Amino acid sequence: MTVEEQAALWVARLQSADASAADRAACAAWCAADPTHQQAYAAFRDLWTRMAAIPEPPPRRVARAGAALLLCAGLALAGPRLWLELRADAIAPTGQILHLTLPDGSLLDLESGSAVALDFDGNRREVHVLRGTVFAEVRPDPAHPFVVTAGPISARALGTRYGTNAQGVTVTEGRVETRTPQGAVVLGAGESAALEPDGLQKAPADPDALAWRQGRLVVSGRPLAEVVGTLARYRTGRVLLLDRAAAARPVSGVFDLTDVDHALDLLADSLALRVTRLPGLVVLR
Repeated sequence: MTVEEQAALWVARLQSADASAADRAACAAWCAADPTHQQAYAAFRDLWTRMAAIPEPPPRRVARAGAALLLCAGLALAGPRLWLELRADAIAPTGQILHLTLPDGSLLDLESGSAVALDFDGNRREVHVLRGTVFAEVRPDPAHPFVVTAGPISARALGTRYGTNAQGVTVTEGRVETRTPQGAVVLGAGESAALEPDGLQKAPADPDALAWRQGRLVVSGRPLAEVVGTLARYRTGRVLLLDRAAAARPVSGVFDLTDVDHALDLLADSLALRVTRLPGLVVLR
């Protein structure tokens, strides 16, 4: 069961007439176990609150309550895509980079398939990366810090240009304070921090880490499965790699993200794999 499904069920349970103190305690413990649990629960509880606020004649309130609970559960069961669309303010189309001008004048690039929620209320400047990778060019405003969060990573700009996802941060200009629950590091231009089990590990930036902004994927000695997974984000339909032995083989090269099918053909040729194309599916074996 996904986090969203569990959250919807907790909302449904606690709104029922026979919800007990033990139910409420169990829900609180579940929410406290992980920040994503609390976020999902709050989102579905907010949906319930908004549904309950719709005026209806008293005889229909029970039916409305049941419909709202079914809606909560249905939204969770409808799959990650619908849940993402409900939360996101912007989603980059497959195979494209989405360029946004934010309310404060800062610029934000979203890699193919990436999604963000924005919180710009005059006092806060926050970008929440719900999926994928973003690159920010921040308009300086010392009185209002610019923060990008992605998973457990929070990256606060100190006047800068930087890329962020849930695995780490890469800085091309200025400085960024990067923080996780384990601690914080300050990165300068040409530096990066990768998320490891024991916290952030600072290192020189990979000059090709942000090549996606120019429509290129540059890899050196990366497993084929990882490379195929990245390319798959840039095309509609699915890409399956069925050769388990080949999946771990190292791959190096420069691939055009605007022509993923050609990139897959190049990989197949170099590793003696067969490519089978079906409607909505590419299979490498």
